Amino acid sequence: MPMILFVYLFATSLFYNAKETFKDSILKIFKQILPLFLALFVFVIYFLSIRSSINVQASFQDTLERVLWLSPQIFVHFSKLIFFPFHLTIDQSALVKLGGSLFSGYSMFCFLSMFTLILFSLLSLFFIKRKLAFYFFLPFAIFFFALAPFLHIFSPTYNLASERYLYFPLLMLVVGASHVIFYLLSTLHSKKEDRSMIPILVIILPLVVITSGRAFIRTYDWKDSRSLFTSSLKEAPNGLLEGLRLSTLGNLYIAMKDDSSKIKGNQYIQEAIDILESSLTELEKAKNEHQGKLPKVVKKYGLDPKTIQAKVAYLLALTKYDLRVDANGALESLKPYMEDLSIADTQILDLYLGLLFATNNLDEAENILNKVSKEKYSPVVLTILSELHRVKYNNYAQAENYLTKSFKQFPYDVQTLSALRNLYVKTNQAEKFAYFSYLHGIRTHSIKSLEEAYTIFTKLNNIEMADKVLKNAKLLVG
Repeated sequence: MPMILFVYLFATSLFYNAKETFKDSILKIFKQILPLFLALFVFVIYFLSIRSSINVQASFQDTLERVLWLSPQIFVHFSKLIFFPFHLTIDQSALVKLGGSLFSGYSMFCFLSMFTLILFSLLSLFFIKRKLAFYFFLPFAIFFFALAPFLHIFSPTYNLASERYLYFPLLMLVVGASHVIFYLLSTLHSKKEDRSMIPILVIILPLVVITSGRAFIRTYDWKDSRSLFTSSLKEAPNGLLEGLRLSTLGNLYIAMKDDSSKIKGNQYIQEAIDILESSLTELEKAKNEHQGKLPKVVKKYGLDPKTIQAKVAYLLALTKYDLRVDANGALESLKPYMEDLSIADTQILDLYLGLLFATNNLDEAENILNKVSKEKYSPVVLTILSELHRVKYNNYAQAENYLTKSFKQFPYDVQTLSALRNLYVKTNQAEKFAYFSYLHGIRTHSIKSLEEAYTIFTKLNNIEMADKVLKNAKLLVG
């Protein structure tokens, strides 16, 4: 925001004050928004310190590929989304088109498009007192500064692309364009050339109708959870997301009471299984053809065929298990794609290890845990290590040690809190069970957990904790 304000005020100050120099304008505007720059400086220092403390700095090559290869393609995608909003979906990241190699035609086009616009903006800055330069610089500059945090230039964001990322940048584009349009209108009006305003209005009105009409239609696309998933299903760009939406839609129908809905739900889930199995075959072909050519950043983001194939196998195994409760069949679907554990996220790892436990493959589960515990320090790994030592070695002390470590590092993790509750039930440690039931109840809004905690604390005559539990329970029930 400080940079946007600085650029906006600087450009308008130079344009409207013919006698003002670059230096005078910079000093004047900088003094006006100095407090915002100081706040930005403090935030940047804090942000960098957080990044270093969790050790997520990328290598120089990764950064170059992200900024010079990935960011331009995201920029072009956002540009298409603004001017041609045909595909609006919660899976917007999957619609981002990426080149097949570092120097593919599409990636080079995106690079040249973004950096040409940046170059023209810099050049227009030096001629800002001229009208055409001002007309181009003002809207694009403030739009680009607003969009930059979502282009993965400074750091990766939560999603590759999302429609909500455009809310503020699009507002800035409208502000900049409106400033230029109203300046033109006022100039024409002062010259008594009101008829010259008609072409401008002819351009503006259809744009307003198109954008507002698309927004109105979307309110019907997303009016409830079922229409949301149906809309997403229509826009699903690949087998992974199509299978995910079908299985979710199927579960929504199965949750209904009438038999016809349950039958329809099972049909959706079976269709999801067929699509996911077909997707595995297609991704195997894509993996053989393109995996070695892809830039490193694509693999870092998990967008390569090998990683997506593992995700498809995970969803297929999970869907099969939910449908038939067949651990052996689910494991058979997932296991061939788990040779490289570095591509498995915590959800995939959780299911894979859970299936190994369910099928009594404890030795294999232990070998995997010993490998991943050195690289993937997460609640999933720690809680499963705890379960392994409890089930296989009957070592409750070591099981508690792993769960305590997980709780210290991830105090809000529901899986850890649930595992601690279960452990203290088995070891008959009433007070600890009550304490973690209390935390579990707060975290999950579970009245049952809070009731259990209150009952035990009352029996143990721990009035202070019983009152605290009761107070939080009253807040939950209103």
